[in-house]
Amino acid sequence: MKDILSEAIGFHINESNLHFRAEQIRARLKNYLSMLGGQAVLLLIFDWMMWGVQEHAVLLAYNAAWVLVAAVEIVWWWRNRERVDTIQACMRWHYAFIIFTGYFALFWGATVVFMFPEDLIHQILLLMLLLGLAGASVSTNTVYPLSFYIWIVGVLVPPILKFSSMGDAEHWAIAGFITLYFVILIKSGAEVSAAFSDTLHKRFDNEALVKELRQQQVIINQTYREAEISARTDYLTGLNNRRAFYDIAKPLWSNAIRNNRDASIILMDLDLFKLVNDTYGHDLGDKVLVAVASALKGAAREGDVIARWGGEEFILLLSETSLQSATIYAERLRTLIAAIHIDFGQTPISITASFGVSQRVESCLTLDELTSSADKCLYQAKADGRNRVSAKSNNL
Repeated sequence: MKDILSEAIGFHINESNLHFRAEQIRARLKNYLSMLGGQAVLLLIFDWMMWGVQEHAVLLAYNAAWVLVAAVEIVWWWRNRERVDTIQACMRWHYAFIIFTGYFALFWGATVVFMFPEDLIHQILLLMLLLGLAGASVSTNTVYPLSFYIWIVGVLVPPILKFSSMGDAEHWAIAGFITLYFVILIKSGAEVSAAFSDTLHKRFDNEALVKELRQQQVIINQTYREAEISARTDYLTGLNNRRAFYDIAKPLWSNAIRNNRDASIILMDLDLFKLVNDTYGHDLGDKVLVAVASALKGAAREGDVIARWGGEEFILLLSETSLQSATIYAERLRTLIAAIHIDFGQTPISITASFGVSQRVESCLTLDELTSSADKCLYQAKADGRNRVSAKSNNL
């Protein structure tokens, strides 16, 4: 309880505990209007009890003092009820709780000082009203311990002092009862406050754990996507690798077979590429591959599937493309590649490529068959002197 009291009075707030403090304040605000409404009802009961033993003007003035401050508190609550997300806003609510709670606690406690009835019956009735107010604060104020302690002290200490000052045994007994009740409320309020605080901390811990798990899942998903992309992408050129080519091409090929649509394969190989590596080094050879890949991507049409087939070989699947159109396309690519120049000191290096083109026919049932046919055409283009296009329909 000592720790709870110290924390309540100190109300330390910083970035690390801002969420906890803000949640404390929000919990307190949830029953803000109901607490004022309950006090208003008790004020009417108080008037009814005291109407025959107190001056009416005094009671009405007393009511006016309560109504005035309650109106100010409602206006403050209405204007600031959503502002509980910064350290400054939480501190403003902290001070507001001290001021308003302190005022109303002293307001009720002062009834035994300024309106203490002479007969014991009305004294007991007034005491019961104050004990009820104090007891109700366990359920309404312990979410914000400082309010609870201010309320208990303000409401119960004045009657303890008042009854004990009367001098006779009856009033001493009543003062002792109020003191015992005060101690019980302080202890029970501390326990309720501790339970609320523990629950709140556990909730924040769970939320933090869930957030961390979600962040880890995002990282895992990102890592998985990157690994998947890496497994499907040629590391040097950024083109699809052979695995990705088959994954993308197979649905297109199935559609061509099912609907008897045109489909063509272009298989290309860079001429004398081993000589380039041996003469100028593998670094320049890599630059050539990257430049060729860039040219292929730049010339690609929507729907074309391009991949690095292996080494210096590249493959293109052209959906809805006849042999004639594919051959024209290959000729354009051949001219484009022949125009590439790679700087090597003062001497620009150029390169050429040979192309094999094959079109699917009804007897061709697999993608590998069409690729094999294009490979034969590529071999023929090499045999015919390189830097050329060889094409035929796949009449296997």
